[in-house]
Amino acid sequence: MTNTNTLSTQIERYAELLINTGVNLQPGQSLRIGAELEYAPFVRIATAAAYKAGTRYVHVDWDDQPTKKQRYLHSSTEYLDFFPAFEVARHREMVDDTWARLALVGDTHPDFFDDVDPERMMTVPRTRAQKIKFYSQAQMANHLQWCVAAVPTAAWASKVFPDLAAEAAVEQLWQLIFQTCRVNEPDPAAAWLAHNRRLNKVVDFLHHNDVRAVRFLDSEAGPDGKPRTDLTVGMTDAPRWISAGSSRPDGLFFFPNMPT
Repeated sequence: MTNTNTLSTQIERYAELLINTGVNLQPGQSLRIGAELEYAPFVRIATAAAYKAGTRYVHVDWDDQPTKKQRYLHSSTEYLDFFPAFEVARHREMVDDTWARLALVGDTHPDFFDDVDPERMMTVPRTRAQKIKFYSQAQMANHLQWCVAAVPTAAWASKVFPDLAAEAAVEQLWQLIFQTCRVNEPDPAAAWLAHNRRLNKVVDFLHHNDVRAVRFLDSEAGPDGKPRTDLTVGMTDAPRWISAGSSRPDGLFFFPNMPT
């Protein structure tokens, strides 16, 4: 099992990486963090990293799947498309004030919504998406820095490592995240910038060649003797290739997804 002090240090390094390199939070800029309640310990660490980086304010949008489910199951149908005006107003303020966003993801309740009517469940996010479309557009146009990153959960870890005890499984999942996000590198931020430069070269190659398809092939054979992965994806006539990083219109660089 990983030494607790070492794991704690790695988690802090991960949080600092997300804040300072992923989001590239600027002094005086406000930050929005989206997280499940189960991520609370990590959110506190990320919040500390943000204030150390000079943020003006951190707001956490807490999410809770069991609470959501109550609405899907029991709300009157006529209220499922209700989205309060104050939510629209605060998203407008976040766009106008150029808030950065850190979205933390991880499966907290696998198969939790299997007994919910899909149409009822989709009404809520569909309405939300329509009401704050301007926010999504600003984010996707990179007017706001944003970064999506994973946080292990017990439920997710047990799916990945079913033969391990809960605590050991979570620690193993942390280690996978550290590996894929370059947290174990001597300088994680520098490692990410180097990674982006390598991808930029690949992007340049792809743009200057008539690539008709991309094949993903695993050289390791599975139990049947065939590659574990052998997937060919056809391309459109004019595919657009992008690297790991993005930039705001003013040139501020950030990484929208870790890992990429």
